[in-house]
Amino acid sequence: MSILAEARDREAAQNKPAFALITPDELLQRPLLSWRIKGVLPSNGLAAIYGPSGSGKSFLALDALGAIASGRNWFDYRVKQAPCIYVGLEGESGLRQRLEAYSSVYGKPDNLRFITTALNIREPAQCEALATAIKAEGMEAGVVVIDTLNMASHGADENSSADMGEIVAGLKYLRLQLGGLILAVHHTGKDASKGLRGHSSLHAALDAAIEVSADGCNKSWRIAKAKDGDDTAIQGFRLAPRLLGTDEDGDPVSSCVVEAADAAPSSIPKQPKGSNQRIALKALKRAMQGVRPNAAGKQTMPLEDALIAVGEAMPVEPKRKRERASLALSGLQGAGNIEHEDGQVWIP
Repeated sequence: MSILAEARDREAAQNKPAFALITPDELLQRPLLSWRIKGVLPSNGLAAIYGPSGSGKSFLALDALGAIASGRNWFDYRVKQAPCIYVGLEGESGLRQRLEAYSSVYGKPDNLRFITTALNIREPAQCEALATAIKAEGMEAGVVVIDTLNMASHGADENSSADMGEIVAGLKYLRLQLGGLILAVHHTGKDASKGLRGHSSLHAALDAAIEVSADGCNKSWRIAKAKDGDDTAIQGFRLAPRLLGTDEDGDPVSSCVVEAADAAPSSIPKQPKGSNQRIALKALKRAMQGVRPNAAGKQTMPLEDALIAVGEAMPVEPKRKRERASLALSGLQGAGNIEHEDGQVWIP
């Protein structure tokens, strides 16, 4: 470029107005909103999956990420394939089992990577290092899941506008450096009806949000925020147990995979499958006879006691009774015949 041409370009740039007035025709020529999961999650921006503890939000996040990494439809929503990063900051061993369960159904997603190193997104240097590591693998411009936002912001007061501002700034920095979608897994507060836990500036900064709810075994998700998406859609799902093998002590190791279900599942449980489940349910009912209801009016039993009672009824050799009891109880839980929470089992 000649000196004269460069001088003219600089002069034109200096004289360019700070605010451009766009004509209707120019605006209509701009591209439409691009979706990663059609109508649910955009290809670019900030988003969140949130819900109370035990609602299945981490399982749902991994399921969505696996679908995006492989390009398979997610709950009948069309998916545009992209590279995916799962930053798993809670329960590394549990994450391994979740991936194994997922892979047993859908296969291992080749376009998916995991990071389990501690992260504080309020620290610019750590955000920069994370972005650099992802770009070094050529995995940018896809989806990065941070599970959970609380574990990625140690020491922050989520109700403080200043601290939440730093958290949002970290998410936006990652989005700026990597492109694509940054998806945070987050909790609801004590009052789940109020949505995302913490300062309202987080919700305001999001381009999309998925709210996860749970009522015992019945779980569902809905679009709580989406630009041009259907925010009336509600989708039911269940966590289906999967046996993965046994540990070094011979005890069964299991996890769950996400399965679509009716948004308002029937309160009538499914019939037990197979003789072992029928024997287990009968043995559990017998063991619970005479158990005094707790403050909530439920007859509950510690899981360990339930395993012993059911194991004794299993028609197998002694060394396999516990394994069969665990499998039978997992199947009964998945079918809604029993429920399990905080180490207690009961029949709904």
